[in-house]
Amino acid sequence: MVEKFDTGVSQEVKINNGNMDFTKAGKGDGLKDETLNPSLRSSSKPKIWKNFEVQPPCWLCIGQRPIDLHLKALEAMGAKIDIKGGYVRASTKDGLKGAKIIFDKITVGGTENIIMAGALAKGTTTIINSAKEPEVVQLCNILIDAGIEIDGVGTSTITIKGTAGEPIEFKDIEIIPDRN
Repeated sequence: MVEKFDTGVSQEVKINNGNMDFTKAGKGDGLKDETLNPSLRSSSKPKIWKNFEVQPPCWLCIGQRPIDLHLKALEAMGAKIDIKGGYVRASTKDGLKGAKIIFDKITVGGTENIIMAGALAKGTTTIINSAKEPEVVQLCNILIDAGIEIDGVGTSTITIKGTAGEPIEFKDIEIIPDRN
């Protein structure tokens, strides 16, 4: 059986019996770093992914975009990370678990990634030195509207109470405009 879901960054993910194949839809599009973490836990159907492989974002599209802070945070939440042949492979035995994450430097994508991870993790996740950009605030508000408990929105410390992998029901949203 092949399932498909849109990652929101001009590529398609095909799931064929648990194997994921990413197809870029546009020239210069790279996989968004935020794709890895939600895929460890969920899809359009309520199922928990325990293994996931993704090629890191397109390094040449907008300059070097390191994902080390993302990976360290996911490891702190219980993911096993392996990097081989240009792919990041992440796996969990029983899903992600809440953790205290301290970012060495502010990272918008990293903050967004771990907010999403925390929303579906088992337990409470606290992010220290989190980004405060409007996109981070909107993501938190979308999750709050969907029933996720989040404290500290718009501050440098965000706390998320996870659903332990339970599916989230989202309401209709209006995406804020790009600030570029």
